[in-house]
Amino acid sequence: NIDPIQIIERNNSLYLRDNANGIFVFDRYGGFLRQMPFTNIDDFYIDDNNWLMLKNDTNFVFNPISLQVDTVALPNQNIKQIRVYDNKMYYLTQSGDFEMIKI
Repeated sequence: NIDPIQIIERNNSLYLRDNANGIFVFDRYGGFLRQMPFTNIDDFYIDDNNWLMLKNDTNFVFNPISLQVDTVALPNQNIKQIRVYDNKMYYLTQSGDFEMIKI
């Protein structure tokens, strides 16, 4: 069973996040492309070609072309969501605080 938690459309692809099964990638017509085994992540975002995944207060950056995964230290704990725009990382904490850091 697939239990969608989040759906993102970016770069003519559709990404469906399921905590138990990972991230499913579909083409712009809905054709299945692949399943990536990133499970139990707290948040997921795509910035240009990189995937940003938040898990246990750690930000993982995955490059689907090179298949390289890097970690990025976050300035706070209890982060709920992350977004990147214009060389800045915006994040929302569990308590509702909204902050920004330059990257």
